Amino acid sequence: MLTLRQKFGLLLAGLVAAVLLLQATAVWSIVILEREIAWPMRGAEASLRSISDSRRTVEKLAQALGHDTWLLSTAPTREREVDSAAVSTFAELLLQQLDQLQSPDSEIVRTGISSTRTLMRQGEAAAAAAIEAATTPDRIGVAIAELSTIHNLLGRLEQHVLNNTTLQVRHATTIRAYVLGVSAACLVALALTVLLGLLLFTRWIVQPVAMLRTATTRIAAGDYGHRVPVRAGDEIGQLSGEVNQMAQTIGTMIEERVERERLAAVGEMVRRVTHNLRNPLSGIRSLAEVTRAELPHDSDLRDVQSRIMATVDRFEIWLRDLLRTTQPLELVPVRLGVNRWINDILPTLLPLAESKSALLNIQTSPAEVFVMADPVHLEHAVIAVVTNAIDAAGTGGRTVVSVSPDGQDWVRIDVIDDGPGIPAEHRQRIFEQHFTTKPGGTGIGLAMAKYVIQQHRGTITSESAEHPLLWRQGAKIGACIRIRIPSAPEH
Repeated sequence: MLTLRQKFGLLLAGLVAAVLLLQATAVWSIVILEREIAWPMRGAEASLRSISDSRRTVEKLAQALGHDTWLLSTAPTREREVDSAAVSTFAELLLQQLDQLQSPDSEIVRTGISSTRTLMRQGEAAAAAAIEAATTPDRIGVAIAELSTIHNLLGRLEQHVLNNTTLQVRHATTIRAYVLGVSAACLVALALTVLLGLLLFTRWIVQPVAMLRTATTRIAAGDYGHRVPVRAGDEIGQLSGEVNQMAQTIGTMIEERVERERLAAVGEMVRRVTHNLRNPLSGIRSLAEVTRAELPHDSDLRDVQSRIMATVDRFEIWLRDLLRTTQPLELVPVRLGVNRWINDILPTLLPLAESKSALLNIQTSPAEVFVMADPVHLEHAVIAVVTNAIDAAGTGGRTVVSVSPDGQDWVRIDVIDDGPGIPAEHRQRIFEQHFTTKPGGTGIGLAMAKYVIQQHRGTITSESAEHPLLWRQGAKIGACIRIRIPSAPEH
């Protein structure tokens, strides 16, 4: 992925290229106009000036031969004396002027209008005839005829150059339109490049910065679940990813803080309740102990008092365990055979199931499976899940606890009931602290179970209600809580 520096470098290179192209087009336009318009016009101007000068020299040469004016189709109107010196001067001047028409810059030579060699030969013949007539009056008529021919030829050349100049003017109009079109195309290219630069600037900078501002506003307002779309891998894309990571970290910290505050409140409540229960329980046990000591040894009430004392002692154990749950969890893992362990702890729940006319079944794997676990804490977690399942199954319901290997690395404990099931919108929340849908529920049992299972590096999830161990298919929806703990095979 390109960085912002690379992107803007490419954009700047495009702008520089567009400007250079426009500048090169301007230089090219000047060269084209110079070559196609200015130079031909200068050549035509020089040619016309030379032709005009040559025609006037021819006229002056005719006048030097004794004629004031003359026409190509008529004879001279008046004669006068011949000026031999002037004839020689104008004859030499005529040859020089005709020679200039043969220069490479001449319009006549460039366009190939006429043969300058023929023009030069005719000029030389006319000049020679004029010089000869200056000394031989009988040759004046021949000289005038030669001068008339060169004069007419120069007139046709002049008209031809004028016509060609008209074509050059038209060509100049076409060239101008062509140059203007190319310049306009370059300007359009420059405008498109600038527009593309603005669009890319908006896409690369303006929009991502606007999304970052929106994200910071929402995060500052407490919406830690908001995320910035990461569209590129440049610096702003990296910043967007870091903002997302920051929001996730803050959200996690807030959740952990809330959870700690909840646990602290629950711990305070548990300690207060435990303290308030211990005093009356101690009084009950002391009263039962004193009463049993005063009864005769053969009295049936002595056994009742002993059962009261044992129940109070069990309550005392439960209260101590409850107090331990408010303290940081300290696991003492051992290699535990799950089949035997589950068969030892679940019979304590049979009276609860019988009180609801419900059934509690245990199904273990054919071979023993082992995990590394703290049996006391794991017992609290499993008992909480099974108790919740028995309550959910209700009167006449059935709860099945199944133990089986899950591949080579996991042991699975499924707690299945045929109760009303768990709504889809509640499946992810049933393990949250204080979340409950049961009247009188506290929302602590499953949350505590999840915490204990996670400390064992396991998982606890709410799975699909369709389960092969439910025997009344379709009668009730049912629910399945699945516990997975890493196995501990014997090495």
